[in-house]
Amino acid sequence: MQGTITSMAQSFVGSNNNLPLLEPVGQFGTRLTGGKDAASPRYIFTKTSPLVPALFSTDDDAVLTYNDDDGQQIEPAMFAPVIPLVLVNGCAGIGTGWSTTVPPHHPLEVLHNVRRAILREPLYPMSPWALGFKGNMVLAESGTYITQGAYEIENDDCVRITELPLYRWTEEYKKFLDNNSHVSDFREHHTERSIDFEIKFHSADDLEELQQKPGGLMRALKLESNVKVGNMHVFDEHGVLRKFDDSGAILEHFVDVRMGLYDDRYAHLLAEKQEQLTKITDHVQLADLVLEGKVNVMNTSRENLHAQIEACNLESSVNTSDAADALLRMSLRQFTQEEVQRQQAKRDKVLEQLGSLQGSSAKELWLKDLDHAEDVITQTLDL
Repeated sequence: MQGTITSMAQSFVGSNNNLPLLEPVGQFGTRLTGGKDAASPRYIFTKTSPLVPALFSTDDDAVLTYNDDDGQQIEPAMFAPVIPLVLVNGCAGIGTGWSTTVPPHHPLEVLHNVRRAILREPLYPMSPWALGFKGNMVLAESGTYITQGAYEIENDDCVRITELPLYRWTEEYKKFLDNNSHVSDFREHHTERSIDFEIKFHSADDLEELQQKPGGLMRALKLESNVKVGNMHVFDEHGVLRKFDDSGAILEHFVDVRMGLYDDRYAHLLAEKQEQLTKITDHVQLADLVLEGKVNVMNTSRENLHAQIEACNLESSVNTSDAADALLRMSLRQFTQEEVQRQQAKRDKVLEQLGSLQGSSAKELWLKDLDHAEDVITQTLDL
């Protein structure tokens, strides 16, 4: 658990956290060793990212299925983000008889494709992408992308490397340079987030020899790494492991499942607003009866109160007995003119919200969530 939390808060290039759900408060690791230099869990802290409310709407809480632990309701069996985070942050691992590699993608590319899928428009192709990576992604062959670092030739015998390929860490690359017979010396000018190797070769001939090799300096200096996109196994909404052909297939399946939850949310919100409207309307009607002198609650019997309410022919969802009980539970303050006006304003607001909701749809709820998420992602990550 501690390792999982640490990984979810890491923010260096190659950490597969294009949309981090947790914030690193302390030393959570760097690209020097791929996060292995993180401090002990007892010395670091975390909190939820500002992105979380935009990705996980609280309006979904009422329609999620919750686990049960010895009679106590605990976390949902499945959370429902507005976009498929498995495509945004990626995942990789090995299990018994299975392995999976889902590369990370640009969050806005994924979001835009979700919007297109909702509107039944063709999806745009999606390529692997990592936050802060300054190199290139090249499609080599079906099922494989090549990530390339970046270098500049300073002079006849000096090269400056300003980016390493994804998942090649700084300390690992230093060992490669130490054991490279063509390299006479190298200097490091890195930060925790950027790469800067200044490599000196024995002679201009050594540099020329490496440039002439197949693949040139990119391959000779190990500035390439492979990212597979043809081994995507993920758990579906039922917890069943499934293979998907590509990122588009994962996204389309996600949209189908998530649309069902939006339908449930829409129905729940309609019922909730209707219930609120009914309660407020009943409250206002009962208060009006007393203020207009049609019902007298002072020095009267419950039976007489029932008769008074019944004679008024209330347009109410509750029966006369329940209306009488509700009236007797109301405090004197609720019969003041100010309180009645406040309840009337509240009723009008709920009525407006209900009308707006009835004129909308589950699809429009999702599109609205996507617009909000896009704004928050763009501002938070400065994309």
